[in-house]
Amino acid sequence: MSSTPSGLLIYGLHSLSQVARNWLPSLSPSAIFGSLIEMANSPALHAVIFRIGEVICAAPAGIVREILPRLPATRIPGVPDAVEGLVNVRGSLLTVLDGHLLLEQSRQQADEGAIVVLDVKGRSYGLGVSQVLDFLEVPAGSVVERRDLPGLDPRLVKAVGLHADQHFILLDVDALFAPIIGA
Repeated sequence: MSSTPSGLLIYGLHSLSQVARNWLPSLSPSAIFGSLIEMANSPALHAVIFRIGEVICAAPAGIVREILPRLPATRIPGVPDAVEGLVNVRGSLLTVLDGHLLLEQSRQQADEGAIVVLDVKGRSYGLGVSQVLDFLEVPAGSVVERRDLPGLDPRLVKAVGLHADQHFILLDVDALFAPIIGA
């Protein structure tokens, strides 16, 4: 067993084969079948985790289309400051919103920056973030309804989750983008 830079454990083939050889035969065939049904039916949140300033956020994986490196945006005159501008992605223009301004978080010098491309109301938009951290499958029991969080508008928080002893905020992306793109 070894770990990656993000702290995820990786099991080698040798240790997995030992688990299969030692543990699985001790289970009855119906126990294995029952556990598969339980796993298939247990709801889980699939999310892309990223950081905006000091806040760890998440977006449901179903609306995330891709993750891009920070690209220079062409500013559009007359739009709100939260709109970074337009970027050219493989010949298509993508409107990028600044997550730091939307969540009132300060940008740090060491931030590498990334653009998370999201489907919002049938269109693709980019969300400028400090850093993309991970893709997670979090059991539903580790996600609770939204709570008031200091310094964050509660209307932007869909839920609060916990993974590996670290809390994250599941953003209500529609509410976050609504002041810019309309309701």
